[in-house]
Amino acid sequence: MKKLNLSFWMLLVGILGTSGIYAQHSNKLQFAARMNGAQSVPAVTTNAVGVTTIMLNETMDSICVSVSVNGLSGAITGIHIHEAAMGANGGVVTDLGSGINGNLVTLKLPLTSAMLDKMMMGMYYVNVHTAANPGGEIRGQISMEADILYRAWCDTMQQNHSVTGANPTGLATFHLSKNEQKMWVKFVGTGFSATPTGAHLHYGGMGMSGGVAIDLTSMISGNTIMGSFDPTSVVGFLDSLKMGKIYLNVHTAANMNGEVRGQLMKVNGLSFDASLDTMQQNHSVMGANPMGVGYFYTNATMDTVWYDVFGSGMSGAITGAHIHEGAMGTSGGVLVALNGVSGNRVNGWSLITNSDIQKMLMGTAYVNLHTTMNANGEIRGQVWKQARDGYNLSIDGSQSSTSGVGAGMVSIDRYKTNAHVMMVVSGLSGAMSASHFHMAPMGATGGVVYNLSSWFGLSGTDDSAFSYWTENDATTPFNASHASLFWNDSIYVNMHTVANPNGELRGQASMMTACDMMATSIQSINNLIANVELFPNPTTGQLTMGLNSIESSDYILSVRNILGATVLEQNLSLNQGYQQVQLDLSNFAQGMYIISLSNGSDVITHRVLKQ
Repeated sequence: MKKLNLSFWMLLVGILGTSGIYAQHSNKLQFAARMNGAQSVPAVTTNAVGVTTIMLNETMDSICVSVSVNGLSGAITGIHIHEAAMGANGGVVTDLGSGINGNLVTLKLPLTSAMLDKMMMGMYYVNVHTAANPGGEIRGQISMEADILYRAWCDTMQQNHSVTGANPTGLATFHLSKNEQKMWVKFVGTGFSATPTGAHLHYGGMGMSGGVAIDLTSMISGNTIMGSFDPTSVVGFLDSLKMGKIYLNVHTAANMNGEVRGQLMKVNGLSFDASLDTMQQNHSVMGANPMGVGYFYTNATMDTVWYDVFGSGMSGAITGAHIHEGAMGTSGGVLVALNGVSGNRVNGWSLITNSDIQKMLMGTAYVNLHTTMNANGEIRGQVWKQARDGYNLSIDGSQSSTSGVGAGMVSIDRYKTNAHVMMVVSGLSGAMSASHFHMAPMGATGGVVYNLSSWFGLSGTDDSAFSYWTENDATTPFNASHASLFWNDSIYVNMHTVANPNGELRGQASMMTACDMMATSIQSINNLIANVELFPNPTTGQLTMGLNSIESSDYILSVRNILGATVLEQNLSLNQGYQQVQLDLSNFAQGMYIISLSNGSDVITHRVLKQ
């Protein structure tokens, strides 16, 4: 029967938390850029700032771009996405000028796989031009809102000294938070001469030896290393890591200078990792108490997944390996068969579909390793993304009748330990007096969750904030409960002024994009459908759509949630003239929904809040 590796499981729960990572995640990818004059080449002296948020759609063939700027020397005369690395200039890739509306820019654009590859590699930047600075006044490099994955294949061959009495191997993954304040390590090895007595991260490039940077010895449990540490606690560690000059060294009594070693290498692209054990199986596991670790990443065209999965303590050689569909605690069919099986390692590549990637992004896929003794699977691990869950902030004064505007973004890591926040607003009636995150859905008000005031300048009619809300915050540590509020569309930012002490500007944090929120009516359908109204809005269940159809015609009516998933779709035949369509949202969860009416090529959209 299944043997419970209780110490390993308790350690895993202690690191990840009882909720946190074990929640479903969004399948939308968010990219962002913080913009200023210092990034321009040559640098421009200016107090102007900006933030660009880019959300990728599910099929990965279009993006919604939202830009907010303030403090420019004059009106925007042009805005583009260019191709070049940080510190270099490059040619225009896409013109964003058609979306300019004062200090805001919003538009939807097509995206090719080649463009997506460049964007993931950090080779695109946003450049804002003015009359005073025709070459660009502020600029920001675009990067995916994601934590960073490093991996290390460990063996004796990488040591610079002789290893006696053993031929061990192992695989490690290292998950570095985007704010670089925390790093998680997972190592599984096998074939040691004895139980490891020490483990360290050392300075040194491939083939070079160096001193200890981080001591991991306290994280050892048998042939595994699992835990987390603060990478900023040692000066120079992160710089060496980014240059590929950090390696893992695992010591034993027989090989005190190190028995296995592996160089830490960054995993590029859209990456995932997994911790494998018997506890995640939904059936009994016979004759073994193994565990494993693995990582995955996709290619530029998103049709191939590369992987390295390693098991230790297994009852026998791996006879099969697959990525299956299924959330934590459930079982499902095979999505991807994994190639390159050799002993207790699976190292290779397989073709993958967009649908498979979507499931991996949402945390509803797992890797399963099979053996002869356990044909249904001996060890299993849920596949988790490094990409962060992204939320958009569309900020305005609709509740206070002011002309101020702004936009921004929030992204949250999978462990629910921190939120990355960027906001830029302009046109306030006076200096901001305070700003907070409040708890309430769209259209409602609620109490303060977190005080943002110290992040803003609190001077002038323009303001901005760029910071992280972390688990180490002195007043209100970020935790899984806060992440859940964001997930349930129940956090909004409120910006206060003397003229409007209860709030002058407000923006709901939502996975919906500015493109979703705009009425995307195209003239051809607008000539057919007029005076669309939704009431009551907000609604507790029964919703009426009133509209006037210029002629009798057939349409498709659909309802999407804040994740972009279609939760209701039906054919709709309209007669000429005014009519009402009834929708029952009683069984839908609370939150914001998009009601769409399409004739197959054109579409009109409206928002509705379900309370």
